[in-house]
Amino acid sequence: MIDRQSLAWQVGIRLAIIMLALTAIGLGWLVWHTSVIEAAHGPSNLVHAVIQEFFLDLAWGVPVFIALIILIGAWALRRALLPLRQASAAALEIGPDALHQRIPTARLPSEIRPLAEAANDAFDRVEKAYRTQQRFVANAAHELRTPIAVARAAVERLPKSAEQREVLADMVRLSHLASQLLELARLERPLPASARLDAVPYLQEIARELAASSLDARDVRVALEAPNSLFVRADSERLIAIIRNLIENAVHHEPRGGEILIRLTSDGQMTVDDRGPGIPAGDEKRIFERFERGSWTKTSGSGLGLAIVKEACAMIGATIRVENRDSGGARFSVGFRLA
Repeated sequence: MIDRQSLAWQVGIRLAIIMLALTAIGLGWLVWHTSVIEAAHGPSNLVHAVIQEFFLDLAWGVPVFIALIILIGAWALRRALLPLRQASAAALEIGPDALHQRIPTARLPSEIRPLAEAANDAFDRVEKAYRTQQRFVANAAHELRTPIAVARAAVERLPKSAEQREVLADMVRLSHLASQLLELARLERPLPASARLDAVPYLQEIARELAASSLDARDVRVALEAPNSLFVRADSERLIAIIRNLIENAVHHEPRGGEILIRLTSDGQMTVDDRGPGIPAGDEKRIFERFERGSWTKTSGSGLGLAIVKEACAMIGATIRVENRDSGGARFSVGFRLA
């Protein structure tokens, strides 16, 4: 039984059609050329003249014919492999924000289709496991918040002592960790195609809110430089996660009584500068991993803040990098996509 979708059949049938067409053209040319020679040399010398002209034309015709066969064969093969290139492009688009996409198999050659179908089945299992893990983390973090809040309230009612303050600090960190886990699970949802908002009001509000709460406890000031408005490709949840976690990270490392400088420029670049210990060479990427806390820092934390920033940036197509400032401290730079 002939498999009409096999790669061999598709290439073979194209080459067969091309060869038949070229053969018909060659025979037509030979008949026409014979009539021209007969008219020029007469019937008596027809055979000798035809043979002579044939071999003369053969000397230049064969290389041209071979070149045509090579070029047309390459074109036919390229056309036959077009579905494979389309399938490869579709596979490259599959990622955390496009887990629902699959490799199209309708036009694939039958030799390749089982591999693509097996890859799609594997993607189905990966997506299912990913969604299950996402729901588990979100549900676990959500369920933990209530008992943590109850336990924290109970600790706050205990008589004031060194032990009570230590336990209360641990409860605060535990509550913050549960909130960050829930935030991380929410960020992994796909970004709406129409996501577009003005980043400046969010930046101003978060900086003002933090300045009125945790910043006062450390006597840390916030200086903000931003245009009147700047529309970027993002949703409110991810934009807030990026701004809040970067500022909180800077607060934790800024010396008491210092000042954090936040800049947002019209080309979508946001920088957060602190005057902390900076980042040791070679750890610029490692600090964005989950639960990674550098050995150089003495501040308490879960190691999720910068991981949340990295995840949020990836989901909205923004870039994140860190570098040490010449004057001391670190500079975190986020490149937003303008909307």
